[in-house]
Amino acid sequence: MKLRRTFWRHTPPPFQLQMCFCRVATLLELKHLPVSRSDDQIRLRIATLIYSDPLFDNYSRAMPPIHIVVEHGHVTLFGIVSSQIEKRKAETVARGMPGVFSVDDRIQVTTR
Repeated sequence: MKLRRTFWRHTPPPFQLQMCFCRVATLLELKHLPVSRSDDQIRLRIATLIYSDPLFDNYSRAMPPIHIVVEHGHVTLFGIVSSQIEKRKAETVARGMPGVFSVDDRIQVTTR
């Protein structure tokens, strides 16, 4: 049986993933946002531009390294990337998107 590689050595069972997500959501003070067509379009355009860049080809689309939250035109970027260049690229894309008022870049760079 072939195991998918992630941040862990092996993919944990779904219940462990759910526990991890709940802990991260609590630490980051995530909240459920009401659906906003303009915010959703901004989020989708930012994600499309980021993940269509060859710089991000080595990341899985199922578990993307950057998560984008848009609330009334204010963008927050969360995640972990492997270089400062990737971090700057994601922030540049978000800042250049029409309809974005501010960008809070909380992306972290891993040190290997």
